[in-house]
Amino acid sequence: MEALDTGMRTFSRIFSLSFSGKKIALQIGGMVCACVASLIILHIGVFIFRERLQTLIALVNWVAVIFIMFVTWGAIAKVTVAEVAGLPAVDIKGALRAARKSAKPLIIAPLKIVLIIFVMMLCHVVADWCGLIPVIGEIVWPFLAIPLFFLSALILAAELIFVCGTFLLPSIIMVGKESPVSELNDFLRSHTLRFIGYLVATAVVVGIALLFFHVLMFENEMLSQRAMGDKYANIVSSVPPKMYAAFNRVAGSFCLPLPGCPSALLQSEWTGPASGRDLRWTYTFAGVIWGISTLIIRLAILALPFVIWCVSGTLIYLGLKPDAAPKP
Repeated sequence: MEALDTGMRTFSRIFSLSFSGKKIALQIGGMVCACVASLIILHIGVFIFRERLQTLIALVNWVAVIFIMFVTWGAIAKVTVAEVAGLPAVDIKGALRAARKSAKPLIIAPLKIVLIIFVMMLCHVVADWCGLIPVIGEIVWPFLAIPLFFLSALILAAELIFVCGTFLLPSIIMVGKESPVSELNDFLRSHTLRFIGYLVATAVVVGIALLFFHVLMFENEMLSQRAMGDKYANIVSSVPPKMYAAFNRVAGSFCLPLPGCPSALLQSEWTGPASGRDLRWTYTFAGVIWGISTLIIRLAILALPFVIWCVSGTLIYLGLKPDAAPKP
């Protein structure tokens, strides 16, 4: 846990632990599973309820995605805990097995916070509905202004705890804590200021990583475009549109479109002139292979912020509370 001694060492440790093919593969798998679950829930909901209960369907979809992501983060946290604590390395199969064994607390812990938020929001809404009652509503509701303000403050505090929970709960659960939500609350109270500092550091690391890969993709495709000219445009135009749609569907599920992705820019810029030509079958083959490779790269970049988030949470929790780390 000496990696938390200085800011630069923290940055270095987060980078070294996050850029792992094993963790990125776990995160991609979790995102794809969450996306598939989302598609199933939304399609079944629309088919059964049509336009009714859309808010409820959206809520169920959101909760399902969160639960799948928590299980994914549990697997990543298991790998990271072993690395930080000096334990034998955990492979993908072992990480998934550990996450499956801890699936119950990984689901119940965030569910407790979500239910608290939901109940408080429901109380706020019910109080607001009272204001709709003719005559009585206008008399009673203004007296609720101060209580509702404090209730909103509690809702916001619970939402912030939930965000911190996505950061810390997987690690707390994977080190074997019995009451993870209580442990989370105690940890946040004991290390508030230092935790905020490291949370900001994590955000900076995510920003640096995404900027680096954005520039890398642009540089890579710009060089190919200038070297190959029309042939590059023909290959890009031969990528099956469903590959772009697949990535956009996964990215959209997490509200994380990859900004300024050169592939999308080049597709819109070059596909027009090239798509009207009769191209050899080799272009179709090249388009499929290039599209698959690009899809994997873009999914890995999309997964990276989540991996950094989970790894940082594990590193910071064990760094500020070293006695929680399992012994070799």
